[in-house]
Amino acid sequence: MPKFSVLIIFLLCSFYAPSIASASPVSRVVGLDSWVYPTLDKLSGLGMVASELQGMRPLTALEIARQINDATLKCENKSCPIIIREILQRLKVEFSTEIIELQDVNIVHSYVKPYRTVNLSYSYQTGQPSRYPATNSSQYALNSNNSGIEFENGNNAVLRIAGDARIKDFLGLEWQPLLQASEGEGDFQWMQSRVALQLGPVEVSLGRQSLWWGQGRHGSLILTDNARPLDMLRFTNPTPGKLPWLFKYLGPIRFDMFWSRLENSRFVPEPYLAGLRVNFKPQPWLELGASRTITFGGQGRPSLDLGDYLTILDGTNLGANDTSNSVAEFDWRIRIPYFPVEIYGEFGGEDENDKVPTKAGAIFGLYLPGIDPAKRIGLRLEYADLNLESIGPTWYAHGVYRSGYTYYQKIMGHQVGGDSQDLFVALDWYADPALHLIASLDFEKRGDSRLIKEKHFQPGLQLRWQYAKRTDLRMDLYYDRIQNADFIADNNQESYLATLSISLGF
Repeated sequence: MPKFSVLIIFLLCSFYAPSIASASPVSRVVGLDSWVYPTLDKLSGLGMVASELQGMRPLTALEIARQINDATLKCENKSCPIIIREILQRLKVEFSTEIIELQDVNIVHSYVKPYRTVNLSYSYQTGQPSRYPATNSSQYALNSNNSGIEFENGNNAVLRIAGDARIKDFLGLEWQPLLQASEGEGDFQWMQSRVALQLGPVEVSLGRQSLWWGQGRHGSLILTDNARPLDMLRFTNPTPGKLPWLFKYLGPIRFDMFWSRLENSRFVPEPYLAGLRVNFKPQPWLELGASRTITFGGQGRPSLDLGDYLTILDGTNLGANDTSNSVAEFDWRIRIPYFPVEIYGEFGGEDENDKVPTKAGAIFGLYLPGIDPAKRIGLRLEYADLNLESIGPTWYAHGVYRSGYTYYQKIMGHQVGGDSQDLFVALDWYADPALHLIASLDFEKRGDSRLIKEKHFQPGLQLRWQYAKRTDLRMDLYYDRIQNADFIADNNQESYLATLSISLGF
């Protein structure tokens, strides 16, 4: 039996062992674009939460509430900067129901919230998308990690409504319809929707979901929300647990496993995509993880049976004529408490040789959560190189699956694309817990040695303001100066993207 399959079965069985604490009720997922995640990064970077795992997102509301409780207890036992207390107070208001449920499991109740949040945004865009060689994909560089939502030049409006429901403590439902309008056009789609069943500490879900695997924050090698959410069958444990026996030294651990099927309009129609991730924290200052996805099957490819869906996660070809596309990585995060500073990275391969990743790509990051005495200002530097070996177009491209590692013509991993480099710098300032400012610079270089390099210089500014208790305002301003656009020498262009949005909570 494949090694990865054995590991998953072992994890599933172990979580039912008597040494594992009782499971939490089923809980709604907090979207990857939420204001909550930067605050959790800051809390973790300052050492306020010891058992969190940052390499797997999104998180459930109950898992976030658990981290809030941990940080609150830590703050009560030591001196905390005022900004930490202010952030915790805002988080407690946002997740007050879940915090109460963690304190008393007997009060868990069924509910229906037809609209938990309503978000209305307006965007004005100029410029054209850049294409990715050796794939069918393109990307408007200023609009990335946005669930595959595309804008037209000129005026754009997007209305998103998110609701959820729970039956008892074991069955959850979530939905998020989206209505988009540009000049003269309109579109309606279901952005995210899922049905989740809690079986002890393991959650089984079916629906349209986005996953972010890895330690990168500006981008990640394997899975991000740059493309549309995938329709998937997923198994995970939303709350980290500890394994029995010697495996307890791995510390808090999570796993994630899914199977999906990609769209029809590609070179090999409707191939399958399977993924597996394991994430653990053997020390409070050290987090480790590993991920793998593999594209296989599809129209014109070898047929599959039920056992093949597990076998494929090991990366083993199912026959002499089967050529699957495997992408794998391992990642780490090290927190040095006395500065404080976090050093993180990802290293992966777009191919393999005897189960060892080859054709390497990497992400390296440095995060200082508080560079001023009051700890209100943070600094992040992140560098990605999707072709460390400079051997031609490899990452996110494939000889058989020639549409590449894409979903609806968007890269599912790092938005800079294969055979490219990206340097991202961001300075963020919590003027107070309700006002968060982020100034950023992004330098991108795209194209392998056989092409003229396409270069991007992108300054940006984000403002997030909690205008009232359940009302959030956001403004994003971005500029892109492009050299050699579309890999044509001296084809220099400029692009602009401005977005205003209001989000109402109920």
